[in-house]
Amino acid sequence: MTNPTYVLILTTLLAACDTSIEGDPGDELDTSEAGSGSYVWTSYSVLPIFFVPRDWDVSSAEVQAEAASIRSALGEIQSYYGNRLGHGFDLHGLQVVQGEGSKEAYGIQWNGRDIYVDGVDIVGNVEATVVDELYRRGYPVPPGQNESGYVTVMLVKGAGGWAGSRELSNGNGGWSIVGDWCIDSLNNDLVEGQYGWQSGRRPQLGALAHEIGHAFGFDHPDAYGQPFNVSVMGNWWDYPTIGFSDEDRRRAMDEKVPFFCRRVGLVADSGQYVVAEGGGGNLVNANRWARGPWETFTLSRVSFGSRIGLQTASGQYVVAEGGGGREVRADRWAQGAWETFDLVPMGGDRHALRAASGQYVVAEGGGGGVVNANRWSPAAWETFHMVCAD
Repeated sequence: MTNPTYVLILTTLLAACDTSIEGDPGDELDTSEAGSGSYVWTSYSVLPIFFVPRDWDVSSAEVQAEAASIRSALGEIQSYYGNRLGHGFDLHGLQVVQGEGSKEAYGIQWNGRDIYVDGVDIVGNVEATVVDELYRRGYPVPPGQNESGYVTVMLVKGAGGWAGSRELSNGNGGWSIVGDWCIDSLNNDLVEGQYGWQSGRRPQLGALAHEIGHAFGFDHPDAYGQPFNVSVMGNWWDYPTIGFSDEDRRRAMDEKVPFFCRRVGLVADSGQYVVAEGGGGNLVNANRWARGPWETFTLSRVSFGSRIGLQTASGQYVVAEGGGGREVRADRWAQGAWETFDLVPMGGDRHALRAASGQYVVAEGGGGGVVNANRWSPAAWETFHMVCAD
């Protein structure tokens, strides 16, 4: 990624990080089938990466201990989100990735001074170089910010107090990158209060929760006219007593439903709900004014990016007959290509569903009738409001 045009949120105070609680910290998943928009991890989830330049060996005791601390920290943060926000998020195993170059190759220079004060000089674009390499190696960090389905958290060993996050500009997802201030605090190498930037495990757990929120698109409270003490997106150093604001919850439940909810309703342009008639086994219509079991679908998150399945109350899957071009039914007992849809963000809380053929699901008339999958471009009738039903 050369000459990036975006602006990175960068601060020496927000030394935060993200990780996962599943899998062997020394294992790296097989990404041989990955490519642009196609990945081996299930969609709408958090993927943590511990990125280790060649200055350190991923098999060393030092790196393995840090990886274990990272996994433990995210377990706490996952519980925190579930309790304080009301909804948690799915996580994958921590990917411990050996970088192809030394830290200098990523624009990081140590100058011999204290790395927890002013001992790290950033002389290049750390974000661009790390993202470029990881994307080329099959990880979901698109330089064009034009894919959906993942919040990717990159902890870069050697990067000192460097920290930044972004919500993707052209996709439903985001990423964060942080350095040693977070990693070493979570590993208890630094105690609380040792450095003025809120070193220590407890404050950095709050910083971690804060950075995850930015990757999901949560703003600082002053962006919507509130004081910083209403949310961990402000006073993260007050973790764990501080929680989330109503605006954070609105963003999660309106714009990030696929990340935070397993059961959803789909509302057509008319305001009517999509229904699997009989709870499954029949046609799919869009003609109900209230949501009940027949109008509630379980999201089946599958591999390869932003693709999902919709499972009905009966356990049967929604299917675009012929893979698209025909009616939509809810009468399949297994999920295959015809039962898998690409969830396309349409802005705000709206999504479109694209079938295997590339055609879009449509509520005919905008609602009040049948549902088909035979449109080649999405407009109002092909756009649905996704409502959390958990």
